[in-house]
Amino acid sequence: LKVLTKQIGKHNLYVFTYKGKPVIQVNTKAWRLALVRAGIENFRWHDLRHTWASWLTQQGVPLNVIQEMG
Repeated sequence: LKVLTKQIGKHNLYVFTYKGKPVIQVNTKAWRLALVRAGIENFRWHDLRHTWASWLTQQGVPLNVIQEMG
């Protein structure tokens, strides 16, 4: 949450940006190196989407709303 909170106000539409432009490609060398530095194995970017959707479901958000948000 701390990482996300720090993004507030940096861009009016996108959460993550680099030099003011939205991050549109995530499976990069930098991403893979970050996973290695963090000691994370067997992880795909798409796993974050599943975690996010699961958390919303657990909080009672209707599936059709999660579908629209995703």
